[in-house]
Amino acid sequence: FLVGLLYTAPPVRLVHRGLGEIAVGLGFGPITVMGAYWVQTQQWSSAAFYASIPVAILIATVLYINEIPDRYWDDKMGKRTLVTRIDPQTSITGYAILIVAAYLSIILGVTTSIMPLPTLLALFTIPMAWSAFKTLRRHHGFPYRLIPANAYTVFLHFLTGLLLTGGYIVAGILWRI
Repeated sequence: FLVGLLYTAPPVRLVHRGLGEIAVGLGFGPITVMGAYWVQTQQWSSAAFYASIPVAILIATVLYINEIPDRYWDDKMGKRTLVTRIDPQTSITGYAILIVAAYLSIILGVTTSIMPLPTLLALFTIPMAWSAFKTLRRHHGFPYRLIPANAYTVFLHFLTGLLLTGGYIVAGILWRI
């Protein structure tokens, strides 16, 4: 609740300070996952926290790419988002870094045994991420042409989270056999 409130409420207005992506990532990632985990188990879990990281990064990426076509007007209105603080080419690189970080967190989670092997199913969304990146790189200056990249990013977040969940379910089934 507090992160949501402080996102736009004066005087804090996290989104106007270039902290919107972090706030959204925390709110829809670790805070939600850890809250749900606590309610169900009455304990904390570093594995549950870690599992929320790729989803947190990807939801922050949804916000990030949606800010790109608004760069000019946000800056003009004093809304100092992360994207308004960097040049267009750096914002494209920033998008790529966020996407790569999400996938690397999954790979690292599996290689360190924090996440079960079947969660690598989430990597099947990499071609969608590549399509979004190519569209962003080609059309970052044209808001209407950027719509497919925004849509890909939304679906990327959704499908990656779904496949991660599926990976945990498969691991739970296999572990019981």
